[in-house]
Amino acid sequence: ALVPHLVALVETAWLYAQRRFLWPEVAALAGQGVGLALLVPGLLAGDTTLAAWAFVVKSGVHAGLLLPGLWCETHGPCWPAWHHPKLHEGLTRLLPLLAGLAVTRFDQVLDRVLLSFTAPGTLSLFHAALLGHGAANQVAYKALTVPLLSRLATLAGEPAGFQRILRQGLRHTLWLSLAAFLATLAVVWVLGGLWRSWVGVSPASPAMSLLAVLFLSLSGVWFAGMLGQTLTAGFYALGDTRTPMKIGLMGFFGVGWVLKIAGLALGGGLGIALAVSVYYSLNALWLYRELRVRLVPPPGAS
Repeated sequence: ALVPHLVALVETAWLYAQRRFLWPEVAALAGQGVGLALLVPGLLAGDTTLAAWAFVVKSGVHAGLLLPGLWCETHGPCWPAWHHPKLHEGLTRLLPLLAGLAVTRFDQVLDRVLLSFTAPGTLSLFHAALLGHGAANQVAYKALTVPLLSRLATLAGEPAGFQRILRQGLRHTLWLSLAAFLATLAVVWVLGGLWRSWVGVSPASPAMSLLAVLFLSLSGVWFAGMLGQTLTAGFYALGDTRTPMKIGLMGFFGVGWVLKIAGLALGGGLGIALAVSVYYSLNALWLYRELRVRLVPPPGAS
């Protein structure tokens, strides 16, 4: 499943560069639908081999539906230009992204290690709450950040237009994230009432109450995470992948792990959740400051 998945990532990047955002999502949804149609019968029958092949089929359908996007009208398939200077430049810019991804994975490992010292069940509830925020960030990335990055990249040489579009993107991200957060709370409130009436489990049970508190405590991941994505898109549009990585590394190793350990000592799982929110907020503020310095030279600068 990994090979077609990687192929689909390249195809998606190619289509995004052409501002074709809808078809990659349709292809991904179709692949997930076909994979789910194989996964469910396999799990019900206890056939783990069929369930494993469902992931292969999912990635294959996704990559196959995107293949026409790599077809050149003049000379057939568009094969990679291995010796093109842009390929070397792209690989150079990719290295900081890989370093940032490694830090993200290490950050998640640290969360799990620290949460293992809290009360039983806290780790699972923390992970569930964080998944909700992560899903919202992923939706915002595809719906807001990717189109914004494409627009900003075309204005990299026009500071005035670049700043105008970036400020517009930040405003849209802030208001849409706030509206989505309130809508999510309303939906959860309604579903909690239905759950109580159907199953007989009160949403006010200790586990549900802790999940709600953790979700609210992690709200910095929702808001600062989405704003951070938008600010990072500004750096990427300028061809700078190093600054966001540098901020992520310095923020985590300089502040992030200290905040989380202090949060564990002071408030257990809730303290770690608040520390994560503070860490995301500081990271977004740092990104904003660096990007503002980049775009708005100090008075008297030539």
